[in-house]
Amino acid sequence: MTDTRPLAARLFLARFGRRLKLLRVERDFSQEEFGRAAGMHRTFIGQLEHGVNIDRLPDLAGALGVDEHELIPRRPDNQDQDAEQPAARD
Repeated sequence: MTDTRPLAARLFLARFGRRLKLLRVERDFSQEEFGRAAGMHRTFIGQLEHGVNIDRLPDLAGALGVDEHELIPRRPDNQDQDAEQPAARD
């Protein structure tokens, strides 16, 4: 199955997933504990951390005790910047 979303959307979701995982790990939550606190299954937490979607953003923020905007990445990290650079041409 091919992801047909625009590159910018895929990069955003990937950054979001990394930010979500960072906040979860900082709070010593397992995916299962975090899922329980947010009212979601642990496998869905894994999907979020892998950049699938952000439909349940308010629930995630509430479970982590942060404002929703804290889950939104402020700028691309180095990995995303590398992905956005055009390939070198010979």
